[in-house]
Amino acid sequence: MIAAATSSLEWVLRPPPPETAVRALMARTGWPWAVCALLVQRDLTDLEALRRFLRPRVDHFEPPERLAVKDSLKGAKFIKAATSATRRFISWGGSPRFSRPKAISASTWV
Repeated sequence: MIAAATSSLEWVLRPPPPETAVRALMARTGWPWAVCALLVQRDLTDLEALRRFLRPRVDHFEPPERLAVKDSLKGAKFIKAATSATRRFISWGGSPRFSRPKAISASTWV
């Protein structure tokens, strides 16, 4: 079962996926039951949807200038420059669901 966070930050277990759908995905992919069960619970049963989810390409994403985030293009350029120069930086991000932002240390050599 997969747990999902609700607005009150409580975990709610989803019902198990249909066995037939999991077995069908296993037959098409050759992947283990646990992997296929997680993908079925996320409604990822179409092979093209699986490819896009598991191996996204840059053209699958919205360009930063179209995102509704202030200065997202400026941030994307900074991250690109930092990774090109193998510089380290810290990205602060938050969510309306959380009371304080979390720091994420990003090493550019990864």
